[in-house]
Amino acid sequence: MKILIFTKNWLGDTLFQFPAIEAIQERYPEAHIICAAPRRCREILEAHPAVAGVWVFDEKQEHRAVWKRLAFVWRLRREGFAQAYLFHRSRTRAFLAWAAGIPERIGYGAKRSWLLTQAVPEPVEPMHQVDYFLNLLRQADIPTNRSAYRFYFPETAREAVQHLLLKHGLKSRSYVCFHLGANWEPKRWPVAHFASLADAIHEKWHLPVVVTGAPNDLALAQEFQKQVKRASIAVLTGQTTLQELGALFEQALVLITGDSGPMHIASGVGCPVVAIFGPTDPHLTGPRGTGECKILSYVPPGYEIPWLGRVLPEDGWLRRIQPILVMAALEEINWLNRHIGPAPAMHTQTETFQKTGHGNVVQILLVTLSNIGDVILTTPVLMSLVKRFPAARITVVCGPRAEGILKGSRYVDRLILYDKHSGLRGKKRFLSELRKVKYDWVVDLRNTAIPWLVSARKRSPLFRRLTAASMRERHLEVLRKMGVNETRIQGFDFYGYDDEKRLMQKIRAFNIPAERGWILVAPAAASELKTWPLENFRQLITRLLAVYPQDILLIGDSREGKIAEPLVSVNPARIFNLAGKTTLREAAALIARSALLVANDSAVMHMGFELNKPVVAIFGPTDPAQYGREGAHFRVVRSAVLASLKGKTIHRGDRDFFFRDLTVEEVYQACQEVIPAGFSLTLHGKCEGQ
Repeated sequence: MKILIFTKNWLGDTLFQFPAIEAIQERYPEAHIICAAPRRCREILEAHPAVAGVWVFDEKQEHRAVWKRLAFVWRLRREGFAQAYLFHRSRTRAFLAWAAGIPERIGYGAKRSWLLTQAVPEPVEPMHQVDYFLNLLRQADIPTNRSAYRFYFPETAREAVQHLLLKHGLKSRSYVCFHLGANWEPKRWPVAHFASLADAIHEKWHLPVVVTGAPNDLALAQEFQKQVKRASIAVLTGQTTLQELGALFEQALVLITGDSGPMHIASGVGCPVVAIFGPTDPHLTGPRGTGECKILSYVPPGYEIPWLGRVLPEDGWLRRIQPILVMAALEEINWLNRHIGPAPAMHTQTETFQKTGHGNVVQILLVTLSNIGDVILTTPVLMSLVKRFPAARITVVCGPRAEGILKGSRYVDRLILYDKHSGLRGKKRFLSELRKVKYDWVVDLRNTAIPWLVSARKRSPLFRRLTAASMRERHLEVLRKMGVNETRIQGFDFYGYDDEKRLMQKIRAFNIPAERGWILVAPAAASELKTWPLENFRQLITRLLAVYPQDILLIGDSREGKIAEPLVSVNPARIFNLAGKTTLREAAALIARSALLVANDSAVMHMGFELNKPVVAIFGPTDPAQYGREGAHFRVVRSAVLASLKGKTIHRGDRDFFFRDLTVEEVYQACQEVIPAGFSLTLHGKCEGQ
């Protein structure tokens, strides 16, 4: 028995048809299946084990002439097909099958039912293309029990890719792939965004980026190379066949791409995919392969998907999906951390401490600062020590205000509070508590006499000459002077399961809906001089509520809760005041669940950064170079007058001076940059059955 299948024309469409082709092969296991497809699809169809052969048919090019089509009809007649399945809705293809006298011709009717022996009605509701083809078979009484496609390639393709990787100094499972191109310009994520993302991936994971694409994507690859500042890049654009591309993706940690054929190839070989969607609808044409996928979609206000109109957004469809959002998605799904592998072997010095330290356990004393925000800035130091000495017992000294951050952390074995206002007796008790342990390392970020008042093998230097501007980096610089320069450190556990559980109990108790999600606003700071005027926050919240579906939660301590309360009146149904009603660790759990945080220079702002959430930070007298952050998901907004005074903290003036020309529009635009209106993010485990 010979069966003919007229397939659709594009790479993604071809893969969408694989589950249906396999269902036909299972229904007729002895059948000889021939696919009629354009030449661009031949390579991937021929590799499929259910396909016996591929006949090239392209009515717009090779078979445009009438006599070419007649010759194709005679070829069909000579072959003697028993059945024809028309996955393509073309009337030309239906006519060819009819003219060839194929006894059974099955397809969707779509104004060609007279040419078919079994014309299936079109589905009433839109559905994913994989389900669309399977539905055709179900209507033709062919059972189907699959919904994911797989991309096939021969062993020779895998061998070719191994040689290619070796040529560029790369190893399997050690690189990230970027595919820059797409068959329609609005589906392409901006090259500049790809470049920024490559640098961010380099900064966090130190992974090289492999750029893929067809020969006509070379211009995009060259532009990408020009804009990358730090990342290591291997441009393989135009250097692989489709089968080799599948083998390349099979060995990659993740592919980041717009809606494209290679997106489906990667999904089909099991590669995790972050897919950035614009005018097309991921529910209709999203990845459905065997790999995990995360979909980021953006629909500009006033548009809908799939967009078939000619008029497109003036600033491009996908520009507003900033690199910060893709980076946040990568951090949330943890694919890279999961696959990078174990940390490098410990340094010799660590091994020595493990063997000779007191009690055979490394004892570390970390002296942090007093204020909550300052302590948050020191948590990377703590996590660097945890990575360098994973079996160590860590004692931390902090001020009473920061206890709520550190108490409950699984990384802190002993917490000692230092109150500078305590009397002589209190200070003696503090010193006595410190001296209960003999330390291998003492790291003092306050630069006090403490390291010399306890027994220690190694101490942080007293005279430091720190060069970094950022306080966060200055703390890490102290560690570097001690020989610790860890990379790819994990984040501090600002909250745990119990904190999150208590938070959600409070959310329910205050009747706060959870289904719409939250934007957090911290409208106060420790100093009035650092606090943007409340009326400005009122106007900003009004604009956010008009554009975003999320509700507004106000956060801060009990004093700040009283300051924030008047903002609830803007829209009591969608604004909830949680300031003063959560612990610090519950607030961290809340920040982790939020879509966006808007805050003055405050502890909340620092926590948002460390939790890798989109943050818009409003700065007044303090210097962003010292207390701000650098990151794709962090935006500093400051008065233009103050911004011109780079590297300075202003110690004079009043609040009107600090915020005089910082407008609501500027802060709102920063919000739009880190989380645009119309943005949505969906995670699927295995993409099958979505």
